[in-house]
Amino acid sequence: MADNACGLAVRTAYMLGLHLEPPQTMPLRERELRKRLWWTLESHLADLEPPQHQASAGGRTGYTAFYNRVPDAFNVCNSQPITELLEEWLKGVPEALKTKRQNNGVPFSTDRSALKVELFTPLWLQRQRLLLELMYHNLCTNLYRPSISFALALARAPHPLTDRTAMKCAAHAMALTHMMHQVMLSTSILAGWHEAFQWQWNAAMTLVGFVLAYPQGASTWAARSAIDLSVAVFENFGNSFAVAASAATIMTDLSAKVDLLIEQSQWKQVAQTLNASEKMPMVRGSEESGYEMLLNGDFTAAQIVDGTLSSGDETTAEITRVLAQSIDIFAETYNDFDCMNSNFPDQWAFMQQ
Repeated sequence: MADNACGLAVRTAYMLGLHLEPPQTMPLRERELRKRLWWTLESHLADLEPPQHQASAGGRTGYTAFYNRVPDAFNVCNSQPITELLEEWLKGVPEALKTKRQNNGVPFSTDRSALKVELFTPLWLQRQRLLLELMYHNLCTNLYRPSISFALALARAPHPLTDRTAMKCAAHAMALTHMMHQVMLSTSILAGWHEAFQWQWNAAMTLVGFVLAYPQGASTWAARSAIDLSVAVFENFGNSFAVAASAATIMTDLSAKVDLLIEQSQWKQVAQTLNASEKMPMVRGSEESGYEMLLNGDFTAAQIVDGTLSSGDETTAEITRVLAQSIDIFAETYNDFDCMNSNFPDQWAFMQQ
């Protein structure tokens, strides 16, 4: 926005001839005014120019280290150069650009602590703080997301490094979602901001992928709750532009399908436990209906394990198609679920290679 405004100002200044030495026939007061206007414009242009060290190749070490590889070399370790740079950058963020937290929460962390909205802080500064932190969480989400691998999840073998990195990805997506939920539902600081909406869409789709890959993970229920928060965020954004309301509808439908997959995974776990030890495990409220069916003999353990109990495979395939075309794609692409049959690039699958 600043660049566009300065560009308009420069074009106007050239049309008025402010860059030229004013003629001597012009009154002294007007000559001085024209010079000062041009000097002021030049000073603003100088402020917009990036420092030389940022424009140099050395300032892009992390970027080139991550992307200067063939696609099949992507793995969770590739993000380390950039994550290290982000951690170093985080140490240098001034306190004035951090949004304080309630109950001793830490800014730019994944503790999901509530924001402390300062009523007497200028609106532009509050917005700048929030956008900076949201951008940070969005970047971290993108960097860690290649570790959410459906292939590894289906293999059902522990991968400590990959699993930890996947949880970091979900943690940043959840942190972004909790921030957006509080800000959007209690303030107007980010109302109508398309960039923040796109970050939320990116985070929500990432959380869907995480829950799909880790239906029984330690962070699954927290991630599933964050998906519900994202729906509320989209509904609030819907007051500003229609595509957000469409995003809320899509996410609501995806949530229902994700719940079916989680429940099916839990039933399989129950059946496997019964086959192994013939003991009844404790269940949560959402599991009780399927669990009672099992107790009543309505379904056999074999039916649950082999997947014939429900259309889980079809549901998984449907969600996977959405994820394949959703990540980092503008949410404007989605008006309804008919788009799931479109032939978009499979970005998520590319990241798993």
